[in-house]
Amino acid sequence: MGTVKSIVVSGYIDGGNIYPIATIYAAQLSQICDLSPIVFLQILPVLFALIYVAFMYLLAKSVLPYKGAVILAAVAAVIPLYGATVGFFPNHLAHSLFPMALFLLVKSFSAGAWQWRTLFILMVFLFPVFHPVPTAILAVFLVTIPLARVVFDKVAKSGRKIIDSSVKFSAVALVVLLIWGGGWFSSSPGRVQGFLDSLTAEQYATPAEPTSVTGKQVSHFVRLISRIRYAQWYGYSVMEQFFKVYGGIAAYMLLALIAVPILWRRISTQADLRDLTSLYVPLIAIAIAVVALYFTAVPFGPTRLLFYIALISTILVGFVLFKFICTVASSHARWMAKVATCGMVVLLVGVSLSGILKVYASPYVLLPSYHTTQTEIDGMDWFFHNKDTATPITGLTISAGRFADFLLTPEEKGQHNIPRYMPEQLRLPYHFGYDEHPQLGESYAQNTYLVLKKQDRLLYVEVFPEVQHLRYSPSQFEKLEQDPSVDKLYSNGGLDVYYIHAHASPT
Repeated sequence: MGTVKSIVVSGYIDGGNIYPIATIYAAQLSQICDLSPIVFLQILPVLFALIYVAFMYLLAKSVLPYKGAVILAAVAAVIPLYGATVGFFPNHLAHSLFPMALFLLVKSFSAGAWQWRTLFILMVFLFPVFHPVPTAILAVFLVTIPLARVVFDKVAKSGRKIIDSSVKFSAVALVVLLIWGGGWFSSSPGRVQGFLDSLTAEQYATPAEPTSVTGKQVSHFVRLISRIRYAQWYGYSVMEQFFKVYGGIAAYMLLALIAVPILWRRISTQADLRDLTSLYVPLIAIAIAVVALYFTAVPFGPTRLLFYIALISTILVGFVLFKFICTVASSHARWMAKVATCGMVVLLVGVSLSGILKVYASPYVLLPSYHTTQTEIDGMDWFFHNKDTATPITGLTISAGRFADFLLTPEEKGQHNIPRYMPEQLRLPYHFGYDEHPQLGESYAQNTYLVLKKQDRLLYVEVFPEVQHLRYSPSQFEKLEQDPSVDKLYSNGGLDVYYIHAHASPT
């Protein structure tokens, strides 16, 4: 919201924003329609979700030779495997647009398809400024799809040239993507260096939820193992959580594996199945990348790539279910047909229900809401225009820097100097420090503002009650109200602002 507002007001994008397309698009629509940017931050996720389903249908139609399989793939695409894009996140919007790029790539392989190739080249220029993750995956498809087509042509002994027009076009598109994308990302050298540093991460045991040890980056694998141990120690079922979050994706991946022997028997005789079979090569490449990234400290979760595995699997699910229906229909046992039909319905309904239950972050998937309330915006607006600019800010889950991006002018942000991420020395101690000191002020060496959201009071009551005794309990929030070292300055029912009088000795 802050970035879109800044573009509307200034006409420029922040030099540190390496994926500005989503916010530029929202700002343009806001100016053209003369409406608040917030309207489009709510509408665009829905629009892109519709684009995703439409182009998943077209993609399925371009690689599946059976109408029934295309319909089933479209039905599978409607199911919200990842929940739904209900927030304005550039990476989610780029995910939703990826089937369009893949559809144009497949159509570009037909002879003389210069119109499709022109459109695909436009996507090559779009994705690097949309988001880096789909850009990297697009490069994977440009390498693996032509390679797979060559291999399957050899298996089928089609006699087609190894270096045909589709391979040449893919090579040209890949070069353009690498030059343009590489040039764009290198415009932010700090991010590039940080990414390169993250590829060599330390691999050793660390405390729960580590980010770094002795200044060194820790791999995602080490973090994952530590979090699993931490969760199990306090009674959380890791397998239950896995199936809640990834059960639908796992079901689709299983069906994609079932399709392998079916396609292998037909690939040499049915040329119209080669484009579908070619999707297995990028599927394998992305799966290997997910595993490899766990042994690095890249600044994004490797599970983000699971979207592309689910995307490819969705097309294969349509094929498998269609072949399953055809096999059952050819059987003379009516009871078998009824049982098979019920089984398929149960599968689709079950996967759909699993996706619906995680559309929104909730205690079901052990996540607090990502949404921002109007009371939080109103409270932070009052706070910024009444606070002392030199006094630092702490909180539990508040991200003061992001509120500053939205509520303050560039000049005001310069005066307040509010960091986007909270410095470690200002973090709120567990139990408000009452397990070590009688007053919160004794945990701070300088006067500090404390900002608490209503969600903070509910976080360890509704979402993580199992670890409430380790973090913050309702009784400790009540004790905070009576703490003589803390003054309550503001409250509107959704956000509270306090002033902590420092009593600790400066270190």
